[in-house]
Amino acid sequence: MLSNQVKRYLEETVKQRYQEIDPKDSNYLQLRKKIGYLDKLLSIGIQKEAYQAEIQTMVAELERVVIQEGMVSFSAVANLNLILALMLELQNKESINSIEVFRTLKIISNPEILQNIFPQEESGTLEQMQKAEEYLQRINRKDLIPYTKAWYLSSNPPATNQMPIYIYWNYVSYLFLAYIELAYKVRELIMEQYCQEKIKVTDYLQDIIKRYEEKVNFQYIPSSVVPLEGMLSTQEDTEIEAYIPFIDINQDDALKKVKLIGYAGAGKTTTLEYIAYQDALSYKENGKIPVILSLITIEQKEKIENLLRKKFQLAEDETEVISYLLEKNKLQIYFDGINEISISDPFEKRAFLQELEEFIIAKENANVKMIVTDRDNDEVSILNHYPTFLIQGMTEQDVNAFIEGNASPDKVEKVKQVLAENPELMEEMTHPIQLKNFITIIECNKPIPADPEELAESYLNAIIDREITEKKEKLAPYIHDALVYLVQKITQKPDWTANCPTSYFKIMEIFQEFAQKKQVDVDAETFLNLLQKMGILKEVEFEKYAFSDEKFFHIYYYEAITEE
Repeated sequence: MLSNQVKRYLEETVKQRYQEIDPKDSNYLQLRKKIGYLDKLLSIGIQKEAYQAEIQTMVAELERVVIQEGMVSFSAVANLNLILALMLELQNKESINSIEVFRTLKIISNPEILQNIFPQEESGTLEQMQKAEEYLQRINRKDLIPYTKAWYLSSNPPATNQMPIYIYWNYVSYLFLAYIELAYKVRELIMEQYCQEKIKVTDYLQDIIKRYEEKVNFQYIPSSVVPLEGMLSTQEDTEIEAYIPFIDINQDDALKKVKLIGYAGAGKTTTLEYIAYQDALSYKENGKIPVILSLITIEQKEKIENLLRKKFQLAEDETEVISYLLEKNKLQIYFDGINEISISDPFEKRAFLQELEEFIIAKENANVKMIVTDRDNDEVSILNHYPTFLIQGMTEQDVNAFIEGNASPDKVEKVKQVLAENPELMEEMTHPIQLKNFITIIECNKPIPADPEELAESYLNAIIDREITEKKEKLAPYIHDALVYLVQKITQKPDWTANCPTSYFKIMEIFQEFAQKKQVDVDAETFLNLLQKMGILKEVEFEKYAFSDEKFFHIYYYEAITEE
């Protein structure tokens, strides 16, 4: 909102006043931070139609003064009512006249002051200001002076050429000091609304809800877990306790830092997505913003605050938003996939893991709820001695509930029948991804492979064939070859890792290259959208994509190296 030049102008204009009112060094040292709150207050106000014109006029005048090194126009910037109105709106109070505002804020409570500072007699502006100056000298509380002068200037904006230069700068500095201090009085409310608007919280939460509810034929079945002692997995013969739904663990307020481990496809990511969905639905009650950080996107050591900033699509200079949300315990953070971190250098990876663990257990983040998922507790992990829960997969009862919730209604009994005829598959079916693959193969009327390890490949062949034969999707015949080509290209990097995320622009480039090479009419954007809709690719972070299941990557990678 305010340029850096304008902020420096405000700082230079008022810094001497801080020493006059209160000589403590801390007052001046906070000045830049206080100007930042005024900047945010104006940023909030300009989003509201009622204040746009006044704020634009004020900011434009300040820019003009800085650029032209001239004298400020009082009529353009002396608008104390605007600042007070913004304050009142932040506090959800009804508009009241300015004198009542002053009394409400306990800034000026003495009627005699108002009577003497704002004389009613007919006299010139200069005479009134000189009288005001004389009276202000007798005010014992120097901290009232800025507000008194700002009030007078807003009520009686003088023509600049009527005013001696010493009085001019005197009033300008007190005017801006009043604005800055008033904004500082409601700094908590400013930061609350500023963060809301920067993150666009309503849209962000609605996107979480929409993405979850748009999953086709999807019903979440709470993952059953076994509590461990939080020790390294090298210790054998861990005593197995009763299964507990992880959502029950999640509701325990005493467990602020939790680790969830399990094999690939056991439901770790699905569980986090469900929890984030529930968080989004209950935001009005608890005021906590859920955020899932997919660690598969981490290709180099990076500060966690920076990852959160990127997740919310904030600019580089807006890290204070993240600091505020953490400080006020407004976030619930879910780190998904320690084992999937894409940092190839083992020392750099270890350094990142150490930084991640320090962030999670930091004293200042003690009350922030965080969950970490991994495939195991080992030396290349974190939180090994914190409350840890092992996903045991779905019970037979859970499997039946999953089939009923995720299969097409007309296929439910057929899926149950085929599973009953192949009991050797039941161990694989306790993992949600494998069971979903199994259901889809049956729905597409394809044979179940003899080897459970081939379920993922059979699933891919089935959904691609369905797009070709049933849905008549014109791009479907190119899916297999395009994905093989995609894997060939992304594994050409010397430091590639399995299923590493690829940027939107790189994927567009690869698909366009594929279309030219094969001389086929394939629109890259449409093609990417189709692959997401089919569940083959997923957006793991903003404009970064990976295969939905690492097994899919390995299937196409095997074909890619076979072709080469």
